[in-house]
Amino acid sequence: MAKVNNISISKPFAPPKIRNRKYFEVVYQYERIKASK
Repeated sequence: MAKVNNISISKPFAPPKIRNRKYFEVVYQYERIKASK
């Protein structure tokens, strides 16, 4: 399960339908914070 979650989080741009823009922005900010550390 952890591997599946990791894949879904590491590829936030993969989904063809970005219906939840809030979720997309949160994931994007999370990726930026993780990258800056």
